[in-house]
Amino acid sequence: MSNDAQRGRRQHLGLADASRATVELFIESGSSAFPVPELAAHAGVSERTFHRYFPRKEDAVRPFLRGGLERVIDMFSSAAPGLPLRQAVEDAWARSWPVRYPREAARLHAVLAGSELLHAVLLQEVLHSERRWASALAASLGVDARSATARMAGAAVVAAFRLSWAAWSDHPDLDPMIVIREHNEVCGHLLEGRTTPPG
Repeated sequence: MSNDAQRGRRQHLGLADASRATVELFIESGSSAFPVPELAAHAGVSERTFHRYFPRKEDAVRPFLRGGLERVIDMFSSAAPGLPLRQAVEDAWARSWPVRYPREAARLHAVLAGSELLHAVLLQEVLHSERRWASALAASLGVDARSATARMAGAAVVAAFRLSWAAWSDHPDLDPMIVIREHNEVCGHLLEGRTTPPG
């Protein structure tokens, strides 16, 4: 497909699509070293629209990250009733983009980790996700979403995933779900509503 055809096809993309296009470029190139005019052209939007969507170029990854993390929480929230909590969490992560596309996720992780500003956006989205996880886990734990138990469980779920993503990005031969299960094992007591590990 020619560049003109690609531009025409992307001309009417919204914020989420512009974010996805930017992330795809970062993954394909293994770099985030693109000026805004090039990012905007790749996303099929004007520079003005790009700046309206994303005040800083690093913000272009935010909708992609947030959307992915939100989808995992939604999958967890729609788990079959009676499914053990840890299994429901792991099933949701198993259907996530990074687990289904580990090579692409590893390349994205390298790009995000290689830029202080992009890494900051990732960490901000992780923090946002922790709050959502706390709310989603609270009912299953039988606690208030603002309780320390719910907040610790939310933080544990996100930390286990974040550390797992880093591990399999550094070691592509690792199975993402095995790594996630290992990290969940370390903090599994938090998913059972206990704030201290078993003695």
